Amino acid sequence: MPSFVVGAYASLPQGREAQEAYYDLLGGQPWIDGTEIPFPGDLAETADRIWLAGQLPRHWKNNTVTAIPGTMQHVWKDPNFGLASPDEDGRRFALAFFKQLRDALADFAQWPGQPGRQVRRNPHGAHAHCQPRRDSFSLDHAQ
Repeated sequence: MPSFVVGAYASLPQGREAQEAYYDLLGGQPWIDGTEIPFPGDLAETADRIWLAGQLPRHWKNNTVTAIPGTMQHVWKDPNFGLASPDEDGRRFALAFFKQLRDALADFAQWPGQPGRQVRRNPHGAHAHCQPRRDSFSLDHAQ
């Protein structure tokens, strides 16, 4: 049977108790092999990382981190934000954001989770987004 990584954060219910039940429900599906974890989301604060480590099912081996939510939050506040920004400050702020993501993942990796739920501490992957924009310049313009 093929396995899938689900972007469950978009349908995650409100409240920790309901979220715990939701992760239990997803963990019982044999076709799910991981979830897409939004950054910042439950990776933003240490207490939330500890909680998340206790929720992800042990057999999920392909958890993936996505930076789209955080990237979009920054872009809404500052349209110059982005790894591909022609603005030096926008690029610097994006690099600082991805350093925060890296540091959060390093911290997340140390939490064992609950008994029976020790998950793979190193996510299968992380999706970084350069934030293409309508005013982005081409290499022709950079020369």
